[in-house]
Amino acid sequence: MNDILLIGEVVDVVGISTKVEVYEEKNTSRLLYNGKVIKNIAVGNYVKILKGYTEIIAVIEGEYIKEAKNVSSYSKHSDTYSRVLDIKILGHFTDNKAFVKGVYETPMISNYVYVLQEDEVQKIFCFTKDTEPVIRIGNISGYDNYKLAFSIQKLFASHIGIFGNTGSGKSNTLAKVYTELFRSGLNYRKSNFILIDFNDEYISDTVLTSEKKVYRLDTRTNEGDKFPLPRSVIEDSLFWSIILDATDKTQRPFLERVLKSLRYYKNHSISFTDLIRVIHENSSKFNKVKTDTAILLHKIYGGNPSDYERLFDDIEYHSVGSCLYNRSSGLYFNVIDSFKDYFITKIQEFNCGNIFNPVDCQTLDPLNLFDIVLRYKHIYEMLKGYSNDEHISPMMKRSEKRISEISKVLEFKDPVQEDDEKNIQIVSISNCNIHMKKIIPLLICKEVYDKQKEAQKGSKSLHLIIDEAHNILSENSNRESASWKDYRLEVFEEIIKEGRKFGCFMTISSQRPSDISATLVSQLHNYFIHRLVNDEDLFTIRKSVAFLDRSKQEMIPILSQGQCICSGLALDFPVNVQVDELDDINKPDSKDINIVDLWKVQ
Repeated sequence: MNDILLIGEVVDVVGISTKVEVYEEKNTSRLLYNGKVIKNIAVGNYVKILKGYTEIIAVIEGEYIKEAKNVSSYSKHSDTYSRVLDIKILGHFTDNKAFVKGVYETPMISNYVYVLQEDEVQKIFCFTKDTEPVIRIGNISGYDNYKLAFSIQKLFASHIGIFGNTGSGKSNTLAKVYTELFRSGLNYRKSNFILIDFNDEYISDTVLTSEKKVYRLDTRTNEGDKFPLPRSVIEDSLFWSIILDATDKTQRPFLERVLKSLRYYKNHSISFTDLIRVIHENSSKFNKVKTDTAILLHKIYGGNPSDYERLFDDIEYHSVGSCLYNRSSGLYFNVIDSFKDYFITKIQEFNCGNIFNPVDCQTLDPLNLFDIVLRYKHIYEMLKGYSNDEHISPMMKRSEKRISEISKVLEFKDPVQEDDEKNIQIVSISNCNIHMKKIIPLLICKEVYDKQKEAQKGSKSLHLIIDEAHNILSENSNRESASWKDYRLEVFEEIIKEGRKFGCFMTISSQRPSDISATLVSQLHNYFIHRLVNDEDLFTIRKSVAFLDRSKQEMIPILSQGQCICSGLALDFPVNVQVDELDDINKPDSKDINIVDLWKVQ
């Protein structure tokens, strides 16, 4: 071994923690070796300890100086101190010079310590096999000549977490990881990628890849795109319980009855005649359903809403006669035929069309059909006394707005062939209201995950990518009921706990890991940790990321922009990396506004 690379010797060994005293002449920032200037050891660098024929590899976690003993009074002041390194053992080199992680042997006092040669550095940072496909995302800090290579199998067949404060480079890292995958030349088209984009950062054709389908959802207008879901979702009571915030004891059982009727009517017809009969039989409750009936008729037959309201203007309940009567003519509707004849006359007068003709429900849009059946069932049960209107009415008031919002962002149809779809889908929800921003990602992720579970194992994979994940994975939200929050977290926790066996993998990116469910953070397999300064966020990382040592944890608040600590199952040990910055045209649209240029005097 060349003595130029010898920098000190072991002076203390306690478990895997070891202290090395550096020779005085090696306390320089650079060393000259074989005509090349190489960097000398520093915190975060790696060294080699020779113990007989065993080459032990360790990482420098810290350094300090200590005063030497038995120093002559004539010695220079600088001679009374020596430099000491705190190092931690990582692994060792085998006989064929391959690096193996783990404690094989511990050093002994007086073992020599060396700076690593270039080929040895390459072996330490080689976390992949020669034959397996890899992606490279940036340079290893302290070893700028080396790119960190990730095994595509170990990284993308896992759950990934990307964390960092605003401006730390988090979005660039997410984009870099998947851009490199899509440029790898592998046939990733056999998998589905769905990215939930809260801020329109990934909708540009040049970000990630041009081979993608972008859904720009908008609850404010009818001009936005609609994300397709199977028609069967409409018949799921859980779906409507989420959308309508239905209570478990009263409103959800009512929804179950609505859906039972929906399954019947989707293959049959709806006629106003049936409703006329029920109204006539329960005439004492007519005033309660008058407005709702007019709305229902308008939804079924279209036209002018005020025309349907005028159909009921002259009708009242006569308490003495216990029947309905015409206030203008004084005609009592003791029999249903006279009641029906009255409406036929009024329909011709107001030109409402023939509302007694049955409507074929198979021709109706699935969402419109649900809306009609929901209102029909509400009127029917109010008249029959099967449900308490005080319990159901709050949900009915919400339904008008919620169904309208759903109709703007989702469409329900028989699933199209996957070959006709692009397998990379960006779902932009920046123009959706707060309520729908929580609901839409949940509905989409749950539906595609359920579909993935039914697929033949190994035939394809599903990758869910959630940017700004704290918006929908928060454990501390006060804007929703406890039952809804529990359900939302249970869905995503099931995906992250069980998804791997079905070929479903999640990537979550967030600036507030402390806001995200601890179960979700702890179940991630690979982490990209950018600068975090909040104590709660740092505590979450320390608690959840078992691979980080003390020195790496202490570096997190002072990481520079674009720098991150990569840790997880894809690497043998945590590595500090400066992630390559994407070209401006390929970057996510997350750049800060230049406030000085904005405020310049024109």
